Amino acid sequence: MGTTHKIIPNDILLRDISKLLEEGKTVTLLAKGYSMLPFIQGGKDSLILKKFEKYHVGDIVLAEVSKDFYIIHRVISLENGVTLMGDGNIRGKEHCQFKDIKGKVISIVHKGKNINPDTRLQKSLSKIWNILLPCRRILLGIYRRRL
Repeated sequence: MGTTHKIIPNDILLRDISKLLEEGKTVTLLAKGYSMLPFIQGGKDSLILKKFEKYHVGDIVLAEVSKDFYIIHRVISLENGVTLMGDGNIRGKEHCQFKDIKGKVISIVHKGKNINPDTRLQKSLSKIWNILLPCRRILLGIYRRRL
């Protein structure tokens, strides 16, 4: 008998994952979309999330940025609340409060290998990628052609 797949809209899925994280559970989900390229490939990579008490610039977090609207993006600033931006975005930032962060990506499962986004190498790569913001459109165009 074959495997049955069920597609759940992000607003419902991420809300339910938020509740599980609040209960102290660790959650794994398949990434969707392109907003975190090149670090996370939607439809291919899985994300392992866990709730923490503190979050830092550079963390990839699940946050509720408006009522029942959740995203998984990177923290780019902690001044006057939390500012988030997808690595694959060339503009557009989201804002929330610390209480709206539901959990943090502790591992990216890419081609069967676990990548810890908190290593010095991964943090350095994300800082370099942030510096390259003015060139992202071109770099992402090249990257997407290779996918």
